[in-house]
Amino acid sequence: MRAMIMAAGVGTRLKPLTDRIPKPMVPIGNRPVLEHLVRHLACYGFGEQIANLWYLPRSITDYFNSGEAFGVRMEYSPERKLQGTAGGVRQARAFLQGGTFLVASGDGLTDLDLEAFLRFHQRKRALASIALFPAADPSPFGVALLNRQERIVGFQEKPSAEEAKSNLVNTGIYLFEPEIFDLIPQEGPYDFGRELFPKLVQLEAPFYGYQMQGYWSDIGSIAAYQESCQDVVAGRIALPLHATKLREEIMIQGKVEIHPRSEIRGPVLLGPGVRIEAGAKLTGPLSIGAGSVIKAGAQLAGCVLWENVKIGEDAQCQGAILASNAEVQKRAKVKPGAVLAHDVQLGVGACVQRNVKCGPGQILQPGQDVCSDLSVEEDAACGFYG
Repeated sequence: MRAMIMAAGVGTRLKPLTDRIPKPMVPIGNRPVLEHLVRHLACYGFGEQIANLWYLPRSITDYFNSGEAFGVRMEYSPERKLQGTAGGVRQARAFLQGGTFLVASGDGLTDLDLEAFLRFHQRKRALASIALFPAADPSPFGVALLNRQERIVGFQEKPSAEEAKSNLVNTGIYLFEPEIFDLIPQEGPYDFGRELFPKLVQLEAPFYGYQMQGYWSDIGSIAAYQESCQDVVAGRIALPLHATKLREEIMIQGKVEIHPRSEIRGPVLLGPGVRIEAGAKLTGPLSIGAGSVIKAGAQLAGCVLWENVKIGEDAQCQGAILASNAEVQKRAKVKPGAVLAHDVQLGVGACVQRNVKCGPGQILQPGQDVCSDLSVEEDAACGFYG
């Protein structure tokens, strides 16, 4: 079967983490979130996949190439101008129109039972089906109202909490029949949530909502991303991490060096080549990317570290996100909610306060106290041929 992955977005709310990579490539469990999705789809027989691209596309094409290493055949649909969600699918019509096809957002994390979802779609003889998830706060999402037959009779795109007609939110995972293309204009941007889905409701089309079981998270914000990383490490989602258990609540994804006089309280996930020196104290949930070094006496709690991060002697990081090649020198501090983007250097004894974001390549001087965001890079060249 065939599937399309929506991977063209910029990920503005994840900045500065997405200044140098597109949102589907941010790591969760030390692998791009898009890789988790590609492998998940493949497990359910979606062996032919296509991804639309616009922002920093080579990050995706260079990583996945033909898809062979991930058990799929991967194709790409570059967009010179963003076409909207439905418009992006329209552009891939030639690839998708052979039969029932799946569309999934490239920045969602899920263990959705796609076989059960497909059975539901077929049993209802649906033209379109949405996987729905109950949310405590539905306001950031599209919201579906179902009748007793599970047909969608109302759809609201990002209503206020007071106006939301239900708590069942759009996960960005859909099943369509090829006839759906007849309802998408042939030119111009067109959106699922704002345009196509309300049209299906108005036409009283066979449009159904599948109330999924299991885990789903939209990693569209810094807070949601960090929570998802912690959920993976804590085992709240059935996600293959390709890791072995070193001891209780400590998982490793390759050879690591852990000094016997270090202290680790899990759950902790360590990528290959991680080194933890004497006196270091790690408290989970915590994920540390490949090649990272935690020096003597450093303290980490509830953090997400990407690859090749260096934490200096007696440094302290709590509840923070540190992107690739970030460096926190000795006795420096990174407070909860802070974000250090790619290649940030935090000098000796410096401090990044709560919820402060430091853009890529920022160099903080020794002893500097950072209380507000430091410049974030402008969007990189976005065109596929840029």
